[in-house]
Amino acid sequence: MAGYTRNGFISPGANSDDEYDVGFKDDALEADFAILLKRTRGFEIKVVRGDGSCMFRAVADQIYADEGMHDEVRRLCMDYMERNRDHFAPFVTENFSRYIARKRQPGQYGNHVELQAISEMFGRPIEIYEYSENPRNIFYPTINSLEMHAPIRLSYHGSSHYNSVIDPFTPMVGIGLGLPSCISSGMDNLHQAIKESEKLSVEQAILQSQLALTDIERTEKEINEQASQMERLFFRSVDLDI
Repeated sequence: MAGYTRNGFISPGANSDDEYDVGFKDDALEADFAILLKRTRGFEIKVVRGDGSCMFRAVADQIYADEGMHDEVRRLCMDYMERNRDHFAPFVTENFSRYIARKRQPGQYGNHVELQAISEMFGRPIEIYEYSENPRNIFYPTINSLEMHAPIRLSYHGSSHYNSVIDPFTPMVGIGLGLPSCISSGMDNLHQAIKESEKLSVEQAILQSQLALTDIERTEKEINEQASQMERLFFRSVDLDI
């Protein structure tokens, strides 16, 4: 289904205001915004490539410290939405299957629906900053708030472009991936964290096997003790009869 842009033209397949084909550029406003975030929150805006995949690039930078993994974020997002069709279909204004197929293509803009899906996928709120030190929008995962991880932070520029907002003193790479280590100083650390996660999974599997074996042994011991007790009671009963 087509959507209308702010200038009245129809944008094929647009599903929300952040898929519009118009934007604006104001260098002074952008400079003031960057200074404001740095001064009030200590955040820095990390610019990602503007090629239609900027939203997925910005998220990839937040999750993997590598905007080049935007295709993986897009794939995971669309897979998640496809698996949860009943949850997301009411918020899509075109045929859902066509929408998913279209959004799988590189360069297709992401919007609020995809941001909600990404928030749920990684169990992290997503904060959108737009020329303010406070987020304009926050997307929450559909889980207990006590279980939520640190937020993914994006900035929105000129009504058409997303960037990654980072806290240089609080690394968050890997959060939401189930990794035991999320310290960020580059992809080497992330790869090491993934290896540690795999090692931890093996160790947990071994521990669970040991615990299961312990439970079996404990059960067998209890059965044997009960059998011995029954045997003693039986012979005692026989002795009394004699």
